[in-house]
Amino acid sequence: MPALIRHLFAVFHAPVLLFIGTTTGGLLLAMHAGLFGLPLALLLAWAVASYALELVESQAHGKPIPLLSLEMINVAHNQRPIGALVLVGAWTWLIATLGNGYGVPAALVGTTAAIVILPAMIALLCVDDSWFCAVSPQHLARLVRGLGVRYLAFLVLAALYCAIAAWAIPLSPVPARIVLVQFVMLSLCLLLGGIVYDRRNELGLDAWVTPEGAAAKDLAEDHRQRERVIHEMYGLMRANKPQESWDVAAAWLTARAMTPADLLWLRERIAGWEDRRIADRITRELISQYLRRGESAAALGTVEDWLGAGGNYRPAQARELGRLVGLARMAGNALLAQRLLDACSAEFAADPEIASLLARRARERAGANPL
Repeated sequence: MPALIRHLFAVFHAPVLLFIGTTTGGLLLAMHAGLFGLPLALLLAWAVASYALELVESQAHGKPIPLLSLEMINVAHNQRPIGALVLVGAWTWLIATLGNGYGVPAALVGTTAAIVILPAMIALLCVDDSWFCAVSPQHLARLVRGLGVRYLAFLVLAALYCAIAAWAIPLSPVPARIVLVQFVMLSLCLLLGGIVYDRRNELGLDAWVTPEGAAAKDLAEDHRQRERVIHEMYGLMRANKPQESWDVAAAWLTARAMTPADLLWLRERIAGWEDRRIADRITRELISQYLRRGESAAALGTVEDWLGAGGNYRPAQARELGRLVGLARMAGNALLAQRLLDACSAEFAADPEIASLLARRARERAGANPL
């Protein structure tokens, strides 16, 4: 239901409103011109039909709602309106034939069949751009089966819209009538294309724009960007410019919110480099991120694994060193706590927390408060 409402409200997009306003003004001008305005009226009627079918196609393929262009009303380029007129004319002839030959009940049956089947024909004409598909019982059955309950919902909404229009048109002035007719027609075309797009997978429709395609495109672009970063960093390291190499990494990571996933990926890609200074800095930032996020176990595990693999680690702040030492002691890993203090305490010895930890260690070593 939310999807149907979204498709119905698509008629309020700027290109559609601009089209309705323009054609309404042109048709009013043609009416005031009398017979001299007939060519303009026919041209505008053709434009309305062409644009309506274009909306079905654009919605069915997930494209943005287009503005009217000359190509849409060029018969040599766009023959869908002719196909739609042929389909409507064929159904009209069939209904008239049934009425003349078998009476009103038969004409009513033919009219009901036209109401049910004609939207599916229009959809196939716009999606497959084939007159054969539009009249093929096999293609029509597959489309209706693929749309399922959405097609029934479309028919109900179409009947409701037409009933409201039939009630409102006699009560409205001429400009409002023109607007209302176009509003109903274009709304239903947008809805028809929209429900086809929603069921594109069930219909086997290769839509031009899809979330899956956009995601794949974004993934490919992300991969290219990652590779450019690695290539640039490696070139700078070969030129013995570690700070510039880190600046490239930091800019990329900062633009992506410095997430642990990106830090881990980048460290894995450069772990095999002979110079491990960048990997050490990435590890320091990774541990800082874990601590900021409250992921204490991950932070402590990363420290232990990195030091065990021969890497170097220096905390960014005295507070981080204090937290890691405290976490290591709470986890019963006195050896890691001792190693962190031995390696990192010198640069933070003036900090009160680190001074307290060093004093405690001194007492423990003196046997005053053994572990």
